Amino acid sequence: MNPSNLKPAFDKKNIALCLTADQNYLPFASVTICSIIKNMDIKCNYDIIIFCSGVTDKEKQKVCSLRERKENISIRFIEMKDFFSKEIQKKIYLSDYFTEAVYYRLMIPAILINYEKILYLDCDIVVLKDISKLFLKNIDNYFL
Repeated sequence: MNPSNLKPAFDKKNIALCLTADQNYLPFASVTICSIIKNMDIKCNYDIIIFCSGVTDKEKQKVCSLRERKENISIRFIEMKDFFSKEIQKKIYLSDYFTEAVYYRLMIPAILINYEKILYLDCDIVVLKDISKLFLKNIDNYFL
C-alpha cells in the first residue's frame, strides 16, 4: 500500500484513531473499539485505523462488524508486513513482550501522511468517555 493513497475516511469532523495489533492482541483491540463506540458522539465521525500483522480476513470482518451499521464509524486495517522489510526486522529488538507490533506505532507519521492529527491508543485500554473530546483538544503549544 502506498501511504499517499490512504486518506481520512470522512470529510468533516474526522476523529482519526490508530491502534496496533497482531493476532494475539486483536481481541483486546476489539474491546477498545467497543468502548469507543459505546461512548461516541453521534455528531462526530470516527476513523479507526488498525496497523496489524497476522490477522485473517475473517478476524478483520468480525472487528468491522462492531460498527453495527453506524455510518459515522470507519474501521480499516493496514497490513504492516508491507512496511517492515527483512532488514528492519533484523535490526529491532524482539522478545516475548516486545513483538514486532510494538514498533508499528513508530510508523504512524510515515504511513498516515494525509492526516493532520491522529490519536494513537494502546489496544489494551477501555475508553470511558467520548474520545473526540481528547482528540479535539488544542495541543498547539505542547510538544508531547
